[in-house]
Amino acid sequence: MFTTKHRAACAGTLAPSAGPAEGARLMREARLVLASFPEVTVSVSQLGRPDDATDVTGFFNTEYFVDLMPKEQWRPVFHGDKDALIAAMERELDKLRGVLWNFSQPISDNMEEAVSGVKGELAIKVYGDDLKMLEHVGEAVVAAMRPINGIEDLGLFRVIGQPNLNLTVDRQQAARYGINVADIALRQPTLDDVFLTLTGHTTAFEADADAESLEASA
Repeated sequence: MFTTKHRAACAGTLAPSAGPAEGARLMREARLVLASFPEVTVSVSQLGRPDDATDVTGFFNTEYFVDLMPKEQWRPVFHGDKDALIAAMERELDKLRGVLWNFSQPISDNMEEAVSGVKGELAIKVYGDDLKMLEHVGEAVVAAMRPINGIEDLGLFRVIGQPNLNLTVDRQQAARYGINVADIALRQPTLDDVFLTLTGHTTAFEADADAESLEASA
């Protein structure tokens, strides 16, 4: 019977602007890194939000479920120490640049997220409506906490950097069909449906001052 001693949960967080192709590429590489350890029997990964949409996240979020062999079958170099094995995994994963890695336990991981909204034993939340200020304060909090003994896997959840899609309306083509550029901006439900079909995300369309272009934030 396998217990939590024979399992580990791992999360890899990319830059908020990472798209599905980059997220999938990184996920495959990380899964191969984890599976390369003889102590690992199964390595399963997930990209983005779950199918039930209970966890609102983007393609920058990758998660891994790792099944381990009984400690008696591990290589002698680890001396049956799970922390030593995870440290070795993290050293290999750190070779994949631009990713924040965090290891936990599957049940603990879910409980921590249910309590605080993030996957971690301790979370500090900063509230406000100025995204740049939130990033600045968040970085200051990380800098203040980093020297404290006992803190590991310290990271910051970014709020700036989400991908934007800029749509430029072809005025001549619109004129051929008797459509004003401003009318296209007012047809947000139709544009929302198209964008949702292509990307899987809803949008907020906004016309600029001269109504010649639109900006969509995913």
